[in-house]
Amino acid sequence: MLDIVIIGAGPAGLTAAIYAKRAEKSVLVLEAMNYGGQIITDDHKGTTIGSDEAKAGMEMMASKLGESIIVLASPRTVIVKVSDGFVKSGVNAGKIVGEIARATGANGGGRPNFAQGGVKDASLLDGILSKI
Repeated sequence: MLDIVIIGAGPAGLTAAIYAKRAEKSVLVLEAMNYGGQIITDDHKGTTIGSDEAKAGMEMMASKLGESIIVLASPRTVIVKVSDGFVKSGVNAGKIVGEIARATGANGGGRPNFAQGGVKDASLLDGILSKI
């Protein structure tokens, strides 16, 4: 069972997640666009979700949060990172990505701890993520 769900993985959401983990709370971070918020979407950065930089950022965020489930989604991609403790309790990143991707009309899947998939109709993401 989760103690805290944080909607938005911008600077404030990521900071809140880090402080919640320091307080030994279990945290789920949901993001419908790009981790890091608008700072990531600046044209001069050239960083989009799914790129090596985005994956590295997700790994860094997971290392700061500890036991966590991180869901990041953009208009074209969804990525899920699940910590080992949650994997041992039956949470599977591949299944989460598969369900989100299929609900938008795309495909996806992966390993229990890390998975990536496509997003076909991004207008459906808010409704899908609000049900998690």
